[in-house]
Order: sequence, then structure tokens, then C-alpha cells
Amino acid sequence: MPRWWLVVTVFWACGDDGGGTKPPDAAMRDAAMADTDAPAFNCMTSPTAGTHKLFLQFEGVMLTKGTTSAPLNQISFFNDTVMSATIPVWKAAVADRADQIASIVCNVREVLFPFDVEVVTTRPASGDYDMVVFGGEPGDLGFQTGTGTAYAAVSGIDCPNANRTDVAVIFERAINGGFNTTSALDSSIFAGAFVGSVNGLSPSKQPTNCLCNVSSSEAVSCNYMQMCSYSTAAPVAQGGCSTQMTENQIAKLVTAYGARM
Repeated sequence: MPRWWLVVTVFWACGDDGGGTKPPDAAMRDAAMADTDAPAFNCMTSPTAGTHKLFLQFEGVMLTKGTTSAPLNQISFFNDTVMSATIPVWKAAVADRADQIASIVCNVREVLFPFDVEVVTTRPASGDYDMVVFGGEPGDLGFQTGTGTAYAAVSGIDCPNANRTDVAVIFERAINGGFNTTSALDSSIFAGAFVGSVNGLSPSKQPTNCLCNVSSSEAVSCNYMQMCSYSTAAPVAQGGCSTQMTENQIAKLVTAYGARM
């Protein structure tokens, strides 16, 4: 079942179960892991098409309380008695808004490039897709500052990857903590963490790992100077989905999405 999840200076709230799809077989996964000649990513020239869709929503959206569903704009993780919220357009008055959006899209495409995922900024017309909403502030969803608590993003962790229409909200204005969600880089990193969390990846002790900012029952130090990464041998922090010392995050994501061929 999905679990409640606290992130270092971030709160990832509860997700939902939902309909699943058949993952690619082991032969495809193993072939992808063995492919050392895969093309390098280039944001201008690399292909972006993919069977699975990740929708980055920058243009504002009204979210209502219910079983988390990207197509229905529903989330289960409102706090307290909040039942709906209108998330405003992300950085509507910022002069270089288009450039920042392009940077986030490029960062997320790069980290997901090995997998059969298409990152889009236009809502898919049909089918399952995950959605990352950028904008607003924690109070929109009912989250308030508390001692030792900070919020920069909310979503769910789905250890069995049961819901194929997950949603995350990455706030334009966070409260407390060391994360600057006005930074396109930090916002990109939270999107990478969301993809890992909803696919059952555990918090990582690797400083540049996308799951490093997901909290655990032990102190973890993160260091992001560029876009985060996934690993074939990520050291696992306490309190996640995995009971192993290390986790092959890439193999798990290939199982979830398939490999880019």
C-alpha cells in the first residue's frame, strides 16, 4: 500500500492505489541495463517520445479532494479540512518564465531519458499519465509551518507502483527549510524525486541522488549542483520501501516504464 512519507524539509503526503499496467519483461530490462552504447542525451536533438507520459503543469489548475488522479485533477493529500484549491500559474509575472520552464523540462527529460517516458507540457488527451503541478504555496493545500517541518512539495510514495495517474505539487513558494523552489534546478530535482517515489524507490544516502531529499529515520546529507540522478547501486536510507543496503533504481524504473530503445 502507499505510505505516508516525510522528506527532509519537504512533505510527501499519502498516495492511492489504482489500476496498473503490465510492466516490461525481464529480458527488456536486462538488455537495457547491458546497453553501454546508448545515445547521449541532448535536449535539442534527443528524441522525447515515449509510451508513458509525465505531464508538467505550469499553467495553473484547480485540484479537488479524492482518489489521486491526474486526469481528474484529484489528490488525496490535502491537509486538515481543505477540500479543493486553485493552484495559480507558476511564476506568472517573471520575465524569464519561458526560459525557466524550458530548463525544467530539459532537466526532467534528461534524467528520464533512459526510460520509455515522454515529458510533456500539454495535458495528454487520453490514457494514463502522471502529473507534476508547479505553483502555489503549502497553505493552498492546508499545510502550515511547524517546528522542524518545512514544505516544498507534496505527493505520495507508492511502493507497489499501483497508481498510474499520480500527482505531485511542487510549490513556487516553500516554507522553511533549505530548498529554494523558486530555483528551476530545485524544482526539477523534486520532479525527479516524485518519479522515484511513486515507483517505489527508497530514500537514498547518495548526495546527488534524486531520492536523497526524501526523508528517512536517519540524517542524510544532499548536495545538488546539477540535476539529480538515479543509480544502479544507491545506498538506501532507513525507512523506505526497500530492506536492502543498496537499491538498483534504474532497474526498477525500467521495470516500471520500459527502456528507451
